[in-house]
Amino acid sequence: MAAIRFRAVDILFYFVLLEVLYIGNDAAEDGIKLTKSDGTGEMPEETEGMIRLNPPTMDDEEQNSPHMPHALRCDGCRAIAYQLSFEFFRRHKARLKMKRLPESDVMEIVERVCNSRFDNYGLKAVDGVNRLSGPGLETEKSPGMMQGGGRWPLRFQNMCNAYVGELDEEGIYEGYIEDNTLENFLCRREGLFGYCKDTPPPKKEEL
Repeated sequence: MAAIRFRAVDILFYFVLLEVLYIGNDAAEDGIKLTKSDGTGEMPEETEGMIRLNPPTMDDEEQNSPHMPHALRCDGCRAIAYQLSFEFFRRHKARLKMKRLPESDVMEIVERVCNSRFDNYGLKAVDGVNRLSGPGLETEKSPGMMQGGGRWPLRFQNMCNAYVGELDEEGIYEGYIEDNTLENFLCRREGLFGYCKDTPPPKKEEL
């Protein structure tokens, strides 16, 4: 019985070794160099042909503020506008015979979006600048390590609920009927919050 257990362990080790070699070969064929830390928490210096993606370096506001950092409010507004617009569009598609959604649907959609965790969003360093990344943002396609969780869900929730406090759910829905994407209505017009009013909209091919 001991000999049988020994052979089973040998077989398991053999398959694990094959798997490691297989992954290493695939990485080499794809031009990806696998590296590991030197024990100090720092990655080795970049060498030719190796792409190294580092997590974003955050300042004090990005680390500790319960609110969306000022430099990221345009991205945050656009992400919220995208999520609200997507949910309104999806509900309209399910109710083809209705030109307008009932108030109960509008309330439910806005509350659900504003209280979600925005799990697909986080901070990413893009061309040396910290940006939010996620669905509806052109930075989603940019290479980089995204840092989510932590304080980011609360920041999105606070920002979304600030729009509700200013406009209420029906007011936001009216903006969707007017704009269809909500981005111009929430983020680019004068007054209200207008965090993106001085930022040109991204090109369509970037989204």
